[in-house]
Amino acid sequence: AVVNTLSKTFHSMSSLFAMPDSPPWQKDTIQHAKDREAFVREATVFLTSAHKDELTEDATKSVINACLQYGVHKELAEILVKLPRMTMATYMSVIKAYSALGKVDDVLTVWMEMTRDKKIMPSQVCLGQVLNVLASNGRPTSAQSLLSEWKNVVEPNCVMYTTVIKGYCVAGELEQAIQLFQLMRKRDFTPDAVVFNALLDGCARKQMKVQIGRASCRE
Repeated sequence: AVVNTLSKTFHSMSSLFAMPDSPPWQKDTIQHAKDREAFVREATVFLTSAHKDELTEDATKSVINACLQYGVHKELAEILVKLPRMTMATYMSVIKAYSALGKVDDVLTVWMEMTRDKKIMPSQVCLGQVLNVLASNGRPTSAQSLLSEWKNVVEPNCVMYTTVIKGYCVAGELEQAIQLFQLMRKRDFTPDAVVFNALLDGCARKQMKVQIGRASCRE
């Protein structure tokens, strides 16, 4: 009962994402934020002592949302392994948590647990989430490999290709970005301004002329 009460409290608190009407620098607003953070921290520590059978997937999502909202990262990292996860929605919350904690390898472990062990079919959004984690953390090659591995199971979309291309550009691997861009065109995906901007930014990062990037895009 205590766990369920805490879960409902977490859910209510984690829904308070909107900025307060009063300026955030006002004393009462700051104090309220500190009080909420302290509660989330203490409650998360309390949940570590709860029996695993007492925890629910709703608790998992509520705890993750509340901890990420109030920056309670240390305690979240300690309890994540214990929190139950059975559905894709909950797995996506866990992936979001590990991503926020900078634990890319743990994201991949959770992905494998979901897809290989639990046989849960990921959605486009779920696959895109993992691709973004890899691409934005300096692993665009791994992201492209994952995209290629799942392309016959989960239908790729323009956003997925764009995510990986941006990852290559940020990593300074412009040649790979252009190759993937060309592959994207061959597969009849229509690139948008985001892709072109990413490629042009990649040119700038490599100290190449913008004209070269534009010519490559036209090809």
